[in-house]
Formats: sequence, structure tokens, C-alpha cells
Amino acid sequence: MVELNSVPREALPIADFAAHLRLAEGFDKLPGQMRLLEGCLTAAIAALEARLGKYFLSRQFIVRTQKWTASDRLQFPAAPVTEVEQIKLVHSGADEVIVDPNTYALQQDAHRPELVSRVGALPALSMNSSAEILVRAGFAAEWSSVPAALRQAIMMLAEDFFERDSSVEGSNTLPCSVCLLVEPFRDIRLRGRPGC
Repeated sequence: MVELNSVPREALPIADFAAHLRLAEGFDKLPGQMRLLEGCLTAAIAALEARLGKYFLSRQFIVRTQKWTASDRLQFPAAPVTEVEQIKLVHSGADEVIVDPNTYALQQDAHRPELVSRVGALPALSMNSSAEILVRAGFAAEWSSVPAALRQAIMMLAEDFFERDSSVEGSNTLPCSVCLLVEPFRDIRLRGRPGC
């Protein structure tokens, strides 16, 4: 899934993060402080989204494929997918074709959402063709509607980034407290990975 639009700055909970860090009043007047908070939040969100295969704040993505998972379905590589906005067939040397939205549906799932056909099979794809699926994915459009455990995990991981000595190399493992919070959101196929 390729992200078409990143999380907008105004959607980031910078004020909440500052409160979480118990920063003194007037912190936003210090040079570079707001950019640092924004960077820590963005990094924490990206790290947890990549680790979980889940998107927190809703935005558009495009999925490109040359082969369906099965003749009648395509399993999306991340969740939660909330809407399939368009399917476009791209044929080499030919015009692009928009697939009739009445011929397919979104089968939602906490870990493995799928695009499924309503008419027996999805359009055939040859070696010289592919499908581009425009989707919207994410738990919520607003920070306050993201599951509370994930919001807390992001705050704690962003705090870890904020406090980490820049001279010390970062670890690929997550803090244990963050692992405990995100565990219910992990796909069972990802379990057992060292360091959460």
C-alpha cells in the first residue's frame, strides 16, 4: 500500500503530547521545540504502523497488483481498510478502465480485510495488465477517535524518542510497556517477533 497523503500536521496531537511530557508553559516559544515534538510523534506513529500493519489516522492509499489473491478476492496488506474508492485496470497500450463499483465489495476484518467480487470473479489480469485500487484506511479521521490503547502507546513511544540521547543508537525493539498496549492489535501471524 502506497500512502497518497501523509498525516496532516493539524491532525497530530502536539498539545496532548506536550501535556504528556509535562512541559513548562511557554515551551512552544523555544526555537525548534514544536518541530521536535512533531517529529517524535510522526516517528512514533510510523514505527507502530509499520510494526502492526495497521494505520491509525485515516488517509488514502493505492494498492497496485498484477495478481489477485484468488480469482474472486484480494487480501489487503494492512488494516483497517474502511472504503474502496475506486478500482482501475491498467492495460499496456490500451485505455484505463474503471471497474463498476457494483461488482465488488469490501470485506472488513480487524487484521486481513479483503476486496471481494460480487459477480463470481474479479476482472482477469494478464502479464501486461495490473489493477490499481484506491482505498481509505485508518482507525479514525480524528486523533480522539483512535483506540485509547494505541493513543497511549504512541505517546509513550514518542516520549522515548524525545528523551533518547541522540548520541546513542536507537534500538529496533519497542519498550515493554508499549508492547503490552499494542499486543491486542497485532496480527497473530506477526507474533513471536523478538522485541515485540
